[in-house]
Amino acid sequence: MFPPELADPATRRGTRGVISRRVVTPSVTRGSTALMRPGSRPLVSVVVPCYCGERHLATAVESVLAQTLTDFELVVIDDDSPDHTAALMVDYQDPRVRFLRNPTRLGAEGNWNRCLLEATGTYVKLLPQDDVLAPDCLERQVAVLRNDSAQRLALVCSARRIVDDRGAQIAIRRPLGSRGAVFPARTLMRRCIRHGTNLIGEPGGVLFRRALANEIGVFNGRFPYVLDLEYWARLLARGDAHYLPAPLAAFRVSAGSWSVAIGRGQGRDFGRFIRTLHGHPVYRASRPEIFFGRQVAHLNNLLRWQLRRSRHPVRQLVKAFYLSHVLRDVRGSTIDIGCGAGQLLARLPAGSIGLEVNGHLVDTLRAAGLPVTLYDAAQDRFALSDVPVDRFQTLVASHVLEHLPHADEVLRTVFNTSARLGISRVIAVVPGRRGFQSDETHRTYIDHPYVVRHQLDRYGGFELAAVRYFPINVEHLGDYAVCQELKLIWDRQT
Repeated sequence: MFPPELADPATRRGTRGVISRRVVTPSVTRGSTALMRPGSRPLVSVVVPCYCGERHLATAVESVLAQTLTDFELVVIDDDSPDHTAALMVDYQDPRVRFLRNPTRLGAEGNWNRCLLEATGTYVKLLPQDDVLAPDCLERQVAVLRNDSAQRLALVCSARRIVDDRGAQIAIRRPLGSRGAVFPARTLMRRCIRHGTNLIGEPGGVLFRRALANEIGVFNGRFPYVLDLEYWARLLARGDAHYLPAPLAAFRVSAGSWSVAIGRGQGRDFGRFIRTLHGHPVYRASRPEIFFGRQVAHLNNLLRWQLRRSRHPVRQLVKAFYLSHVLRDVRGSTIDIGCGAGQLLARLPAGSIGLEVNGHLVDTLRAAGLPVTLYDAAQDRFALSDVPVDRFQTLVASHVLEHLPHADEVLRTVFNTSARLGISRVIAVVPGRRGFQSDETHRTYIDHPYVVRHQLDRYGGFELAAVRYFPINVEHLGDYAVCQELKLIWDRQT
């Protein structure tokens, strides 16, 4: 719990900021809550931790002031920024707005925790400086928690829009589906583990009770790159989550955003964090789940990096050359397992589909018009349970198998699944030895001897038809060149 003198910011003195000359008078729309009465506690505290946020902070602030529910306080806490954040906030004299400035920099964890301590409302939302709220965000999320009279819910979360630096929509992220639902805490956290990512969402899309925050304490900097997910897990240890499928918040992806800057460390800290859920009295995550989740988290980071790198013109030219080697052996409509950044999927014949474990990539590829589905490989175990029979001729697994510790078992499942679905050709692309050694997320080195040793040259009605190295068909070149890859082709025998 918070210390008594910190749990109630209303009892603290000397921390109120000076508000400005301009009065922002929000309109009270039909059905909205009345403006907060002077001297009363607000229903909601929207707290904005800020550092060098002058570029997008005004957009975030205005999105809060435009809420249909008007009984809120907006607390912006600047972490001793060297930019003009303070001057920007001087323009706001709305009585619900407070601007505070840390005398010295506290860092993300420290500033987020001060935001918690300054909140006085019944409900709390932490809104990053780059992000924005839909006008009815507070109204709809507060209604959920107000209707929960038994307080079985720990938080409410929602879908969100992904926007670029200019605010243009890139995609709509609905990680928990297109229908609203209550997710039991254990089910939701274990789903996050299997997907190797935070499915609950960024702080701007989450609302929780201040009383519960008082019970569980402040943000924990032990895992700085999954600061929010670790906190959601502690909240959910006390109750369930209600998911709203409407995009009630927008998450900004820009070169300067904090979320992008921390991306490289997310996989590492996600893996460290989920290990703490093994033996947890609520979550009871299994060791195989945790192992798989750690691999998916590392793969997610790799795929995000590949997606950014793939936009370089030279990289696109080289990639097109490599993809041509795969495409020449494709027969008809194809299932692309682990479609990554979508370069192969975009070139496959009509009627093809992609299956991808990374939800962020799924959103990006869908926004580009590609037919991709979010795939839970840990749950489905490559059985492709939802794929229709007799619709596809080829299955491609490009740079998937090397990430799996038991690739031979997965290949046997893929052959059995392909036979059931009526698929006639299976293609696997894996790195050469030097390429395999260059990535710490790789677990199984696959070459022709591996296939023969595990009796995969003939299995489940499929027979190995071709073993080709490229760009040059010389096996040992892969011992020296990172770019050398191996293509394995199996055909179903009739």
